[in-house]
Amino acid sequence: MDLLLRQPVVDNKLVTSTLGVTGANAPIAIDRLVDAGILAQITDGRRNRIWQAEDVVQMLDEFAARAKRRRH
Repeated sequence: MDLLLRQPVVDNKLVTSTLGVTGANAPIAIDRLVDAGILAQITDGRRNRIWQAEDVVQMLDEFAARAKRRRH
């Protein structure tokens, strides 16, 4: 979960290298987060897939909008 706060858009390679899990275990972890509604796949197909932690991205977008309003 800490990874998703730092990097809300991930792929299998990033999960494997960052968390130190095997290439076979990364998809299992990702699938669990998808099932829990934490990650959503944002690419089509089964190869070179990318997932996004939508709630984290939304919070970052809202923060950016507030910060931009304060600068004006």
